[in-house]
Amino acid sequence: MYISDNIGDYFSRLRNAQKVGLSFTYLRNTKYTIDILTVLQEEGIIKGFSLNSSLNLIKVFLRYDNNSTFIKKIKRISKPSCRTYFSLKFLSSLNFQTGFFLLSTPFGVLTHKNALKKGVGGEVLCFIL
Repeated sequence: MYISDNIGDYFSRLRNAQKVGLSFTYLRNTKYTIDILTVLQEEGIIKGFSLNSSLNLIKVFLRYDNNSTFIKKIKRISKPSCRTYFSLKFLSSLNFQTGFFLLSTPFGVLTHKNALKKGVGGEVLCFIL
């Protein structure tokens, strides 16, 4: 099966797995997927992940907060048909107490807070609440 938007597929799999209460889900193994999962793990959105090189899959362990889903909302912003970018100036105007944007930058995949610290903008992958 051909998937034209891998990142959108990953976010849908994470969202759907949490909605039905699964303790883990599988994603395809790519370097970009590992970069995204590393940031999600650092932010405490997922428990962790393990690589299964023989099947070319990544097993993602989901995190729950008192038996409720930890990801309240995950929205894909930049799509293959319509790319969206945030400049450093726009990022500095953002002020959130909850949630964060996930950006693809020259320094790799970063949250909008880390992108501000490094002084870069980038393509907006998604918003996670």
